[in-house]
Amino acid sequence: MEEIKSEKLIEKFFDGTISSEEEQELKNLLKEDATVREALQFQVALKKTMQEEDDMAWRKKFTEYEKEFTSVKEKEFPLIRYAAIVGLLVGLVISIMWVIYRDNSTMKLYQAFYTPAENISYPLTRGDQDDLINLAFSTYEEGDYEGAIPYLKQLQEETGSADISLYIGSAHLALNQTADAIAQLNQKPNVSYEFKYRFQWYLALAYLQADNVSDARKLLEDLIENGDYKVNAAESLLSKLP
Repeated sequence: MEEIKSEKLIEKFFDGTISSEEEQELKNLLKEDATVREALQFQVALKKTMQEEDDMAWRKKFTEYEKEFTSVKEKEFPLIRYAAIVGLLVGLVISIMWVIYRDNSTMKLYQAFYTPAENISYPLTRGDQDDLINLAFSTYEEGDYEGAIPYLKQLQEETGSADISLYIGSAHLALNQTADAIAQLNQKPNVSYEFKYRFQWYLALAYLQADNVSDARKLLEDLIENGDYKVNAAESLLSKLP
């Protein structure tokens, strides 16, 4: 029965539905039951392996834990010191789990809602004679975003079209180059009206990828109230933000 109860508490923690009372109960179980600690550590390791990139915050906390815990030999410390180290372990496991849960929740939302920006500027047709347009957008539409970005930037320089930043920003997003995506998607004064809320939608996704929920929320709220692009998707995403 206790094992089932601890499993439910662990599941609630990772789902983000755990109450403050239940979280305190979970902390108490961590202090008292080694099997619960092992189960939590296993889940932490599992979540870590699911992440696409190393979590620097996790690495820092884990390094701090290793230095603190491994510096004390198991046979040398008294009971009080043991309790302090167990308490440290509990706190670090909880904080590590929170970092992973936070990052996974926003990243999963981004992944669920992101699709590459549709090419509405230069629809490709068979026999297109403009080599640069063809190179830029055929590469982009094939999903070779790293290869497409230089062509798109060159096309933007030649045409002076600010709208092309939408595709450059979308490509950077697909490559998880968040800062570059935000720089491209921040609204420029000469963006076409047809592109205004497309930029806003992808900038909201970029902020979400950066774990900046506050700015993503503001953009989504404005898009829902005033926009004409992805309004239903924005409403759905807004309702799921942590």
